[in-house]
Amino acid sequence: MAILALATSGPRGAVGLRLPDGQRAEAALEDGARRGRGVARAIQGLLEDHGLRLDHLTAIAVDAGPGSFTGVRVGVTTAKSLAFALGIPTVPVGSLEALAALAPAADVVLAVRDAGRGTLYHAVFGPVVDGARPLLVEAGRAPGADVAALGYDARPIGEEAPQLTDQFDLGRDPLALVAGPQAILAVAEPRLARGETCAAHDLVPRYLQASAPERKAAGDLT
Repeated sequence: MAILALATSGPRGAVGLRLPDGQRAEAALEDGARRGRGVARAIQGLLEDHGLRLDHLTAIAVDAGPGSFTGVRVGVTTAKSLAFALGIPTVPVGSLEALAALAPAADVVLAVRDAGRGTLYHAVFGPVVDGARPLLVEAGRAPGADVAALGYDARPIGEEAPQLTDQFDLGRDPLALVAGPQAILAVAEPRLARGETCAAHDLVPRYLQASAPERKAAGDLT
């Protein structure tokens, strides 16, 4: 079983593979909009490095957001296109739940990402119980002060958790974690084993806010 993992919504995009022998590999993408131009090349290079072809893939795990609009679009569009062409299923993974999958099992965690304009993407997860980490607060976008006032004694986690904690007083002992291919696969593989997949035409991004052009058209952005 070879699974392609696309983790493109965060500050540092990457693609990864779950190889048929169970090992994992990944390759970093370029920054910003350039990640879109490099994702196909990175996938092909990673496959070739391990003696695989596109038609060896059995599923695609994809970071569906929230995060960078460009990054989310790149990942979801790539996953949809390949899944259509290859006739294989996708497994969408929220970037915040991918962060939570990496956190210490005993912690209540506040997964956060910068959403711009003083707001945060956020979700709260409880400690791991019977192999699962319960969702306590659904993923959303809110002003940093509102996130800090959620009322949970939660450890902030995320790519920029230390900086965001300092900025918004989010809590104690922040932990910098990256929602990369390893995190996406950690969430996706059990779902795939349970048959919890998504057809390509049903795969949708999780933006949690309107795009800048949409906000501008609505008069919310100058």
